[in-house]
Amino acid sequence: MDKLEKVNFSYLLEKIKTKKIKIDMLLLRKAYGLLEKNKTEDEINKYISRALILIEYNSDQSLIIASLIDFSIYNEDFIAANFPDNFLNIKKGFDCVDIILKKSENVDKQNFESLRKYLISSCIDVRVMIIKIARRLYVLRSKKNYNKEYIYKYAQRTMDIYSPICEYLGLNSMKGEIDDLSFKILYPDEFLSLNNTLFKDNKEVEIYSEKLEDYIYRELSKFKIKSKVYSRAKSISSIYKKIMKQKGYFDPEYALLLNDRLAFTILVNNVELCYKTLGIIHSLFPYISKKFDDYIARPKENGFRSLQTTVNALEDRMVEIQIKTYEMNEYNEFGPASHILYKRGNTKNRVKDINWVKDVSFYKGKTFNTETLFSDKIFVFTPQFMIKELRVGSNPIDFAYSVHTHIGNSMKGVKVNGKLVSLDAPLYSGDVVEVITDKNNVLPKKDWITIAKQISTKRTIRKFLKDNNESNEENTILSDQNKLNNEKKKSILRLDKNETFDNILNFDNIAVKLSKCCNPTVEDEVVGRVGTEGVIKIHKKNCSKLLVSKESTFNFSWNK
Repeated sequence: MDKLEKVNFSYLLEKIKTKKIKIDMLLLRKAYGLLEKNKTEDEINKYISRALILIEYNSDQSLIIASLIDFSIYNEDFIAANFPDNFLNIKKGFDCVDIILKKSENVDKQNFESLRKYLISSCIDVRVMIIKIARRLYVLRSKKNYNKEYIYKYAQRTMDIYSPICEYLGLNSMKGEIDDLSFKILYPDEFLSLNNTLFKDNKEVEIYSEKLEDYIYRELSKFKIKSKVYSRAKSISSIYKKIMKQKGYFDPEYALLLNDRLAFTILVNNVELCYKTLGIIHSLFPYISKKFDDYIARPKENGFRSLQTTVNALEDRMVEIQIKTYEMNEYNEFGPASHILYKRGNTKNRVKDINWVKDVSFYKGKTFNTETLFSDKIFVFTPQFMIKELRVGSNPIDFAYSVHTHIGNSMKGVKVNGKLVSLDAPLYSGDVVEVITDKNNVLPKKDWITIAKQISTKRTIRKFLKDNNESNEENTILSDQNKLNNEKKKSILRLDKNETFDNILNFDNIAVKLSKCCNPTVEDEVVGRVGTEGVIKIHKKNCSKLLVSKESTFNFSWNK
């Protein structure tokens, strides 16, 4: 069947049967019934086509059924009443991910990695991202149905956001197709040129691969080594990236010279047999010593393990060969796919997180959730929706310094989701944080060292204080009042107990300034008002400026 041909429910059932997928027919029919009730024929066709993609890639029954549901039109009570518990998590995940995607429409390349982490950690059930990826693949396959400008932007977004997510989740085959379809849209001339170049010897390569696979298998059998030998061809998009990296410019003919355009894998039962197999391969074919790597003795940073060699094989052809155990191969499928976990520097959780990613495999049939993935991170937005990745428990001080050191040093207040908060208020994923700065402030406050949660923030503050020899008194929150009053004795403002201050959670951490319009002193009765710049301005109670203002004030008094 053509991938874009119109399909129906009977065809879906036929494919499920062919793939021998166990499925709850009652739930499947219920999901399809909702489509018939709420969608047009063309819309139903799209939903079934996307479900067929998931069947094609060997997904489980929950993924197939969930892909037929438009979660955006049903509330949580409806989903909970009509489907199993894990479908409620999928519903919540879709809602959360859709909000994030809407917020981050204009995120730039520097923020893509944080956005991808945020999406995965927020989707609750990873099936959400897999369904999203299947939808992407459907659109790319049916690109002729969309205008050029739309499909170009769609392909670019897919390459930037969804292709790496495929890699993180171990969906390597799906990633290969997504990459090639996107590449064809984004670089049509280069794709055509490469495809034509590679097509010249496609049949020859196929014949050669089978010949070498069979030869290696027979030679290993002579030494009573049970093995599995197979080859793979590099995707066109990967070949393009390799050419650009090695040549610096596009040369399609160079693709024929790439050693790893055709890679062979040999799987054996244990590590000892890996090295024995390597010896046999090197006795059969001359190898290039500088291209040999022992990633078993010295695994890559991401945990990848394998013996990797490039040999001059049959017919004087250079090929790359990887030798590994079945266990290593399983790990390499999912461990490297989650390589971002290894940038966390938290070795304690690595094994747990890798196992989580391995469980994402379509074949596992388990309940997937993302509660432990990136559980030590939060992802917050600037007002321009640039994403900042911070540790759990981080506060506005940590955020300000993550944006820029100057922003941190000159901070005098902060708004979270449009409301003023204290500098020690914990931040949570999804918060929009706006730092209010004072261009006259160029140094941090000393007590911010204690308030900050991230070690890097504390280190930055200490450095600036040390470099500028700031004294303790100059760095107290209320030093501005003390200096302006020119009082010899220490005088501190206090918010009267009978006042409520909704937006100020901790007065001691909010910037306070004396108003220049009336210049209050410790001898005056005073009130406070939140200024437009987010600081508390202290006025004399009878200040003429306040008399014409309708804004609320709060009673303050002096501790003398």
